[in-house]
Amino acid sequence: DDDYGEDYFSCVDDEGDECSDGMDEDESCQSDGDVGGDVVSDDDEDMPQAAERNDKGYVFETEADVRKRQDEVTASVSDLLSIPWGLAAVFLRHCRWDPERLENEWFSDERRIREAVGLTADQGDAATAVNDRPLTCAICFDVHSAGEMISAGCAHYYCRECWGGYIHAAVGDGARCLVLQCPDPSFGAPVTRELVREVLAAGEDDDRARYETFVVRSYVEEGTSKYVRWCPGPGCTLAVRAEPGSALYEVACECRHVFCFRCGEEAHRPVSCETAREWMA
Repeated sequence: DDDYGEDYFSCVDDEGDECSDGMDEDESCQSDGDVGGDVVSDDDEDMPQAAERNDKGYVFETEADVRKRQDEVTASVSDLLSIPWGLAAVFLRHCRWDPERLENEWFSDERRIREAVGLTADQGDAATAVNDRPLTCAICFDVHSAGEMISAGCAHYYCRECWGGYIHAAVGDGARCLVLQCPDPSFGAPVTRELVREVLAAGEDDDRARYETFVVRSYVEEGTSKYVRWCPGPGCTLAVRAEPGSALYEVACECRHVFCFRCGEEAHRPVSCETAREWMA
């Protein structure tokens, strides 16, 4: 997908320094006939169960598999913090899908993390709200009856048709639709998945599917786990997850694309990622 460029495989650590999926690419890919790499710890909780293992050191996951993991983490955080499911996803994405980091930030300074995602102190935890009296849509300027307009949990209500056009434009613009906020320029309430699903429920199947794809891909591409990445093969939608105890560099995907697990480029053993990058520059 053209909307996922190289910078989706980079991340920013807590000090603002760029890294690459948490893995040290400067370590050489050279080996004495065996595939080399860091040994993956058996203590990592984000690993597959023993029944899923194979002798290659990695397993494949479909988008549905990844979405299940993502939804389980989101539901757990929603229950822990007693907030709507959609807002839990917003906070998790802000913390790079790391529930432990979110929990620490939440209980150390809840107000700070709320403001970081665009929530004001007096907004509460509503992910969406419906108008209880006739109002004028600030986009089309038509008057709509009670129950015909919706907001992102704030006081700015818009008709569903205008919301649909707003979300359609954002989805067409790529993965930035995941940081969509209230159309009112003076307010930054986040647009949650509940709102998107409600607005697009009656149609716009392509927009809804595209939005959900951006959501699930962000779990891997923006997440903190260094043990999983999407296969970069053309048209491939499989994720590759390293297994406990594996020493992994090269991956031969089911789509027949062979790539380096560390940097995501085509397989380049025995040279290091840095050397391969210089060759391709």
